Amino acid sequence: MKRLLLIVLPLLLMIGCDDKKDDATEILVIEISDESYDTYPAVWFSPSTGEIIAVETETPPETKYRFWVEPNDPEFQSMSYDSIGANGVQFIGTGSNYFDENPTNENGNFYSNLLDCGSLEFNNVFYIKTEEGNCLIKIISLRSDDNYLKFKWRAVSS
Repeated sequence: MKRLLLIVLPLLLMIGCDDKKDDATEILVIEISDESYDTYPAVWFSPSTGEIIAVETETPPETKYRFWVEPNDPEFQSMSYDSIGANGVQFIGTGSNYFDENPTNENGNFYSNLLDCGSLEFNNVFYIKTEEGNCLIKIISLRSDDNYLKFKWRAVSS
């Protein structure tokens, strides 16, 4: 009986670890549209969690909401001016292969505004780093006239 427990217990622990690994590779599709807004056509975006919330003031509701996203402008701007070295965005490349892998260049230039290093064009992939956590985003669609932006999000480790 003890031998059986010594065999089964490690297997159960390994299965539990695999479940956690699957959570880290979760991919979200984030749509920002008229339904996302309150009084102003912009949202706060949390790179660490992939969450968005309607803009109510020019101050983020929580520190995890580091980016102001306004598709009709278009604008995708870090509002963490005090910690630009720790927060920023970097253009990685164009295509799914850049999103599916973990291409990061911690030594590269990071910008507070996504538009300073690339554009919100279809298939462009960006690496975003913040103090709360890092992610990759891949642009799927931008229709500025409709206040609409759609992108894939995936958390990555630094």
